[in-house]
Amino acid sequence: ILFILKKEIMQNKIIDLDFLIKKIKKNSLIQIYNSRENKKFANFLKKYFFKEFKAIKLFNKKIYFDYIKFGNTDIFDTLLISELMIFDFYFRKRKKYKNALDIGANIGLHSIILSKLGINVSSFEPDNKHFLILKKNIAKNKCKNIKTYKLAIWSKKKNLVFNRVINNTTGSHIDNLKENPYGKIIKVSVKSENINKVIEKIDLIKIDCEGSEKVIFKHIDLKKLEKVDCILEISDKSSRKIIWEKLKKSKLKIYSQKIGWMQSK
Repeated sequence: ILFILKKEIMQNKIIDLDFLIKKIKKNSLIQIYNSRENKKFANFLKKYFFKEFKAIKLFNKKIYFDYIKFGNTDIFDTLLISELMIFDFYFRKRKKYKNALDIGANIGLHSIILSKLGINVSSFEPDNKHFLILKKNIAKNKCKNIKTYKLAIWSKKKNLVFNRVINNTTGSHIDNLKENPYGKIIKVSVKSENINKVIEKIDLIKIDCEGSEKVIFKHIDLKKLEKVDCILEISDKSSRKIIWEKLKKSKLKIYSQKIGWMQSK
């Protein structure tokens, strides 16, 4: 791993994610969350990522983002090893999907990558500050096939209390969904949309919504879910239990990063 040089990762202020993905794919142990190899590689990447970048290169396409902090974290925390492997999945399966749903779109990285691969995207992000940056990034990258919605996804359409975590806005969440949220929190009102309404005519869903996944999966129509592929971050043990019980009733196959993307049974 250590033979990777700074100049190979970043040239002309462009971060070469294609180069990094190739290196990660050559070592399956790097892909296992919290393994020694995973931690070592992650620390190495943080050392060589710099604020002065102007774009990333992915699948030979340039994607433009400004450096941004989310409190104590920053944009490079959205470029972790697990994220890079998801980007690679998008590329390998790009011909399979026509319409994607990005739940918890944040500032738009996943939406823009999917868009660049020719996939139509509906992006949902309830945080107003993130949503404004999302819109800006879509415009900067000239993506014409992304529709944006300043909404949370929930069991039904309603007004919700949203906790904005000041020290890490990527961890902001719907009220009462996290047991011990840390640091200063600002509560704001957000609107939501029914999950079963938005998955019509969708063939890929990416979900990263800080605890709301337990509500989404508790109420999602299983017949509709079986028609799509889903990439999902599970935030806590209660979400894991609810989602596992739901998926056991379906015909869907489940693959977990914690066991090297092997099938869970």
